[in-house]
Amino acid sequence: MIVLGKRNGLHLPSEKQEKVKEIKKRMSDLSINFSKNLADENSVVEFTQDDLVGLPEDFVQSLDKTDEGKFCVSLKYPHYFPAMKKARYPRTRQLLEAAFLSRCKEPNTKILEELVVLRSQLSELLGYKNHASYITELRMSKTPETVRKFLAELGERIGPLRDRELDVYLEYKTKECSEFGYENDGRINGWDYRYYMNMVEEKEYSVDQHKLKEYFPLDVVTEGDRKSG
Repeated sequence: MIVLGKRNGLHLPSEKQEKVKEIKKRMSDLSINFSKNLADENSVVEFTQDDLVGLPEDFVQSLDKTDEGKFCVSLKYPHYFPAMKKARYPRTRQLLEAAFLSRCKEPNTKILEELVVLRSQLSELLGYKNHASYITELRMSKTPETVRKFLAELGERIGPLRDRELDVYLEYKTKECSEFGYENDGRINGWDYRYYMNMVEEKEYSVDQHKLKEYFPLDVVTEGDRKSG
């Protein structure tokens, strides 16, 4: 209770307590606005049918079309992730990745910049060294130093596994680029990762995500989630 009281500023003079409330309210509002901006975002990237080679035909035909006959792929998850996993043409994945990472760039960048300042002000008011110290206090790690040590040790352990995995992806990429005449830059880029991960799952582990989803119709999953809640 003492810790929670401190985190709410109960040990501070009344004027500073009001400042704490004001900052927390503003942070909450900004977080809501950030999420709302993403939810309301409705940009699409237009592609020809050739650009979408590799994607299931039923997926392609479900897309809206422009007057010029191009297909509109939105940046919402039901469009973005299937496209990133199955679109064979590298440029298609690259354009989608760039657009996805730039969603609400201007308004949400301003929100993040203000949140950084507010977090610093709040942690200083409450007597914490920084925001990380404030956040980790109630978590298992307890301190930012523990988190940094854990991540450093984890990185050392999984680094070799990651490198071996990327080498396998690169083998698939090299073979595919040679087969279809695509430029090969000799590395796995951000827009390559999901595509080649999905390819390895299908070819080496017989995991077909498109087939798998047939066993989990949206209405059944939604109903099951509702009942379990």
